[in-house]
Amino acid sequence: MPPKKKLKLISGQGKLVFGTPTPPPPPETERTEPVGSTSSASPDLSTHSDSHVSSETDRGDKLSSACAESPGDSTVNTRNFQKGWLVHYPWLAFENGLMFCKVCRQHGKTNSMAVGSSNFRTSTLTRHLDSADHKLVMSAPKEKKNLDEAMKKAFSKEELAVSVAFKTLFWMCKEGVPLAKFKSLMTLLKLLQVPNISALHCTENCDYTSSISVDGFLKVLSDLIDENIVKKIKASPVITVFVDESTDIVIHHKLAINTRVVDPLTLQPSTFFLTDVRLHNATGAGIFEAIKHELDKRDIDMLKVYGLGTDGASTMTGQGKGLTWHFLRLNPHIKNTHCSAHCVALVSEQAAQKVKNVQEFSETVKSIYKFFQQSPKQSDALEEIQKVLDEPILRCREVHAIRWLSFFLALETVYRTLDSLITLFETNSATNAKANGLKKKVGQELFIKLTYCLLDWLQPIMRLSQYFQKQDIDLSVAKVNVDFAIKDMKKMRDADTSTDCPLLFYTQKLDHDLHDGIFKGHRVAKNAAHFENVKTQFLQNMIDNLKARFPDSETMSRFAVFGMRSLQFLDGEALDVFGNEDIQVVADFYCNRQSHTYKKDDKTTAVSYSEPFLQCSPADVLREWERCKLIVKSNRLTGLPLSYLWESLAKLQEEGSLDCPNLIKLATLVLTHPVHSCDCERTFSVQNLTLTSLRSRLSPEKCDQLMRVKIEGGELADFDFEAAIARWSECRRKIFTSKK
Repeated sequence: MPPKKKLKLISGQGKLVFGTPTPPPPPETERTEPVGSTSSASPDLSTHSDSHVSSETDRGDKLSSACAESPGDSTVNTRNFQKGWLVHYPWLAFENGLMFCKVCRQHGKTNSMAVGSSNFRTSTLTRHLDSADHKLVMSAPKEKKNLDEAMKKAFSKEELAVSVAFKTLFWMCKEGVPLAKFKSLMTLLKLLQVPNISALHCTENCDYTSSISVDGFLKVLSDLIDENIVKKIKASPVITVFVDESTDIVIHHKLAINTRVVDPLTLQPSTFFLTDVRLHNATGAGIFEAIKHELDKRDIDMLKVYGLGTDGASTMTGQGKGLTWHFLRLNPHIKNTHCSAHCVALVSEQAAQKVKNVQEFSETVKSIYKFFQQSPKQSDALEEIQKVLDEPILRCREVHAIRWLSFFLALETVYRTLDSLITLFETNSATNAKANGLKKKVGQELFIKLTYCLLDWLQPIMRLSQYFQKQDIDLSVAKVNVDFAIKDMKKMRDADTSTDCPLLFYTQKLDHDLHDGIFKGHRVAKNAAHFENVKTQFLQNMIDNLKARFPDSETMSRFAVFGMRSLQFLDGEALDVFGNEDIQVVADFYCNRQSHTYKKDDKTTAVSYSEPFLQCSPADVLREWERCKLIVKSNRLTGLPLSYLWESLAKLQEEGSLDCPNLIKLATLVLTHPVHSCDCERTFSVQNLTLTSLRSRLSPEKCDQLMRVKIEGGELADFDFEAAIARWSECRRKIFTSKK
């Protein structure tokens, strides 16, 4: 039988021809294989063609094999591993002269490609690609991912029921609904056929609406929120603490603690409610220990506290024994700031105390409130007169010493109902001694003039007070607002009422309502001869008080240059010297070691030290300041708010376009500077809404948890209730085990 013909390639012509088999060359003439390839004699192609007739894949194998031969040696027929396969088949690997499937080997398969193969053919790879083993292992990661996602979303009915319970309690906390109403509300949801709600009813006596279950739900919500806040506090390079005292409805001494931090990546500041605890020792030392206990409990480093915001009480700022002095013993770099909103409120109050006529006017306004507050009959009579005179139906307001805008609101009410008040007092003066006394005080020209003019004089203070009550204040414009308030008061002090002055709207309106001793038909006593002296003295007192409480040398004024808002108008020498003095003062303080001398309990003197906040010299900070000014001006960043300005500079620093690491570190102090402690006042408002006369038996711990959910819980739709369910599952009692 003649030998079978063998297919081979004619070099240079690209043709396949049949030829007689050529015996293999002797071993010493074999071609050297490339490094990393496997050298082996090609199997008999005639045998292979018998089993795979007309196969496109085999034709490709043969072409590949033939092309791998040397053009000058038509007798050598070897197969090499093609490196291009590694690109087309990511699961393929080649080691020790064998190719194998990494995925199959990883999953413990025993097929030939998992063990390793030297059959370097495209058909070998395609057959393995279509094999059941390979398809199974390749689909495993995707199936596992799909399974994980499905398991994550596929809650059981019981978990969905618990989710409804959590959402119900969360809504109750946000809306101030008593916890005792939880069971009633869950019953309502069941009657409304809310899906899966019935799954909570395990047995006749177990439906997870008891006070113990509700307390467990509440603790989980509060703990999750607190952990998220603590995480952000720990990430911040510096921390500012705000504290204030109050007394709740059950006469418990409470301490509200809030913190202000900055995101280390974006430099965006945030203020968080930390806790509202019962205070057993209201001294400076007691408050310090309470703060230290709360921070230590959360593993927050107290040495990161560089700012302290308080009111001006002696327990907070008192020499030697106040809270500030205890913090200075810990870290002499700490800056304490008297709340700016408190300062503004004291400006007008102390100015009035120095002017006798204004002080008497304030007492009369308080007497008017008491007259109606103690007599419903008089309140009804005033309402009837207001209807007849077509005046707004208003109740006289109380002047609260602790409410910053209460006097202005009470004054505005008197102004809007002054005609009705005088009418009522005149009508009842013959039969009511108190009404007669108020008639004599209110029916005076000086009282009427002060009612109108104080509305003008107090406008700058009211605007400033409202500005300083904002949660996030731009330090670069805070001092500007103070300067504008002083400027407006100077204009009113020096203005002539006969000329048009927009700041004296009510004063100019007075000329229309009061003339020749007649006010809207009522004859009033003339006693305002010295009114101009009262005006000048009161406005000057407010100007002096405002300057004293917001001096140019204060930290807030120094930090204002970090806003760099005026750079766009500067050039040349003015640009070179801008802010240098303020930066020099700030750098001298934070680049050097600071000390604080104090007396111990045994009356001996001791000194505490703190290491420099910046590990550089003040000259280095000034050089960075010079570069930073040019970058800000050239990139036109001068109009940005303070936080967004430094966020942009931090990005430039990260990109390598700016080299000011120490200045950016100082900016974190500026962004967290305690301008005010109004967040503590807002905390007390939530406390008073939570702990009412009908809920006075709430424990301090539970009240704190309710307040945390209400203040920091966010929106109902955004809260992560899956995490709450997971946490509750770890700490709950046996659940649903008795349900069959």
